[in-house]
Amino acid sequence: MTGQILNYLGNSHATYLHARGKLSSDKIFKLLAPRKDEKILEIGFGTGATLIKMASQSEANLYGYEISPIMYQKALERVRFCQIPGLNLELLQKKNQFPAPDNTFDAVYAESILAIQEGPDLRNLLFEIKRVLKPNGVLLFNETIWLDVVDRERARAINEKCKKSFGIIQSSHDYLHIADWKNLLTETGFTCELEIPVSEIQATKERMSIPLFRSNLYTFIGKMKASLSPSMRQNWTRYTTEMASIIDSNEKLMEGRIIKAYNKK
Repeated sequence: MTGQILNYLGNSHATYLHARGKLSSDKIFKLLAPRKDEKILEIGFGTGATLIKMASQSEANLYGYEISPIMYQKALERVRFCQIPGLNLELLQKKNQFPAPDNTFDAVYAESILAIQEGPDLRNLLFEIKRVLKPNGVLLFNETIWLDVVDRERARAINEKCKKSFGIIQSSHDYLHIADWKNLLTETGFTCELEIPVSEIQATKERMSIPLFRSNLYTFIGKMKASLSPSMRQNWTRYTTEMASIIDSNEKLMEGRIIKAYNKK
């Protein structure tokens, strides 16, 4: 995420900033089924909660790229707090340019990162993902996409208001509906294997571990900090009020989708 709201989300140690939150992250982990010594990359890891879950449940080599300095710093704090060694986190110096050779990763995943790319950035990002993925490597992402009831002009209008209020768009209006996303994947050299509405994900029992307990504690500390800070409380009230004025919470305009695709090379 980028923009005005970013400082609040980072300083409050916010986690799982995507549709269905932790449930959809758990689903992505199951679909990835990471094996020992595989190289797996998360794009836009935020404050690092999903990477900690991955590290606590697998023996894969985990990497992360982040464009936001504040999110990068908070993720480093979380990793140190959880005492998780071996995570390879990097702050990107240039947008959509990864510091990795071609054919590096077995899998790449993202959560609420692709859909907030504007203009040509989404297509460019997919090409860069394709470059660093091995042949037949997996791309998994969870993005909130406009439903068919929303036309391009309405999506563009909502995005303009969100950009003004929060610094980021709600969801791409260039690639509006799920069919547009599937076409984009085909055009950029991916084969779409499955697509799951996140509303269909069923809750499963979480296996608690010391790193996960520490990660939850780090998140709680951030929430307490936000609740005790008058300026942070004021900012959050402003954000929620402005969002309510932009999108009626009783009107369903978007839905989270998990998409799994393969890199055709």
